[in-house]
Amino acid sequence: MNYKIKPGIRISDQAVVFDPSTGESFTVNETGLAILKSLQEGLGEEEIFAKLAEEYDLSKSDFDRNLQDFRSVLRSYYLSSNEG
Repeated sequence: MNYKIKPGIRISDQAVVFDPSTGESFTVNETGLAILKSLQEGLGEEEIFAKLAEEYDLSKSDFDRNLQDFRSVLRSYYLSSNEG
């Protein structure tokens, strides 16, 4: 299943996420920012893992668990959609 960031979502380099459809803003940590930007670029899970594994000491199982948790948060704030 592919995940995409909802169209129109804006993400600043300062890790502020803005949803113009609701006017709400959110902040994310450095890792969340990297994941969001990767999702906006259309990268898949394996590509995101490879990108993050270069920067962080990260096991595949930790990545999978944390990515699923992060996606749940994105869905709860209506910032992403599932495709596939």
